[in-house]
Amino acid sequence: MWDKWKDLLHSRRTLLLVGLLGVALLLGGSFFGGSDSSEGGTEAISFETFRAREEDRLTLLCAQVRGVGNVRVAIEFEGGPSETYSSGHLTSSTCPTVRGVAVVCQGGNSDTVKKELTDLICALYGIAPNHVHISPMQ
Repeated sequence: MWDKWKDLLHSRRTLLLVGLLGVALLLGGSFFGGSDSSEGGTEAISFETFRAREEDRLTLLCAQVRGVGNVRVAIEFEGGPSETYSSGHLTSSTCPTVRGVAVVCQGGNSDTVKKELTDLICALYGIAPNHVHISPMQ
């Protein structure tokens, strides 16, 4: 039985899906900060904080890909977050759209690593491969 679980966990597709699910769950709550005790609602975080958290999460996810060592990422967003208010209360909010991603990593000169990272990032952010660039780290 352990062998079956071990094979499942070593499957690239399974790891990718689990990683994407984890990031999606984290992203769902990352746009809003702690609660505002005076109104019992949520408090929006700054765009720069949002960007930094996204880059940190993507860095951690990319570092889990086989063949990748140290990683640095930069995410370029189109626009910023938007919020809609009604009667002074936040009714909806949207995260900014990812326009492009640059990754510099150890192992970035490998075609296999480039493909894995590009596929991961494209699936995560819904962007085309030509909006992702992977470079080897010096």
